[in-house]
Amino acid sequence: MARYNSKDYIPSFSDLEARRDECRKNAQEAKDRGFRLGEYELSYNVFGRPYTEKMSAVSEKEAIETLKQQCGMVGWIPTDIKVKNLVEPNVYV
Repeated sequence: MARYNSKDYIPSFSDLEARRDECRKNAQEAKDRGFRLGEYELSYNVFGRPYTEKMSAVSEKEAIETLKQQCGMVGWIPTDIKVKNLVEPNVYV
């Protein structure tokens, strides 16, 4: 366990797969209990061109922040962001 907490530890492929499997298992258990993320439709403009995208997130705020982060990675600045709630989430953080 100490090796996972060390600053200079580089996880192996099997370590990463074990963590992914654990996350998948936890997500499936939460889904079985009835928890679901919200689904949102985001409409926005970039350089005057309209775009629409569907996204799953815990809240509208998280969906907008994720959109801004993704657009920022390619140098886009989204404007006039409008969020439409498709599925209401029941996960509270």
